Amino acid sequence: MSSEAETTNAIIDYLNLRKVLWFRVRNSGQMFRSKDGEFHFGKVKQGHEQKGVPDIIACCNGRFLLIEVKTEVGQMSREQKEFHERWAQEGHGNVFSVLARSVDDVAVAVG
Repeated sequence: MSSEAETTNAIIDYLNLRKVLWFRVRNSGQMFRSKDGEFHFGKVKQGHEQKGVPDIIACCNGRFLLIEVKTEVGQMSREQKEFHERWAQEGHGNVFSVLARSVDDVAVAVG
């Protein structure tokens, strides 16, 4: 069984190969400069993060793909499901939620 990180990397390689516009969202922290001028990595300021943001957001053939990468047994959280549903409501039929357990799941969505 592949880890989420391995699957994510394989999906990104596939999207690049297919020349799909994409970006990856890392919601776990941020870089900041301290008073002494040094750069540090730390937690995102309370209230400055959006829960449920998908791992990868791609745009392909006029559609947005919200790609949530999970292992074979992993499940989307309530926040992730709500985020996907909200984008779908706002996307006028151009937003597709992808639960990706492998590159094949993304390949089907890309077409």
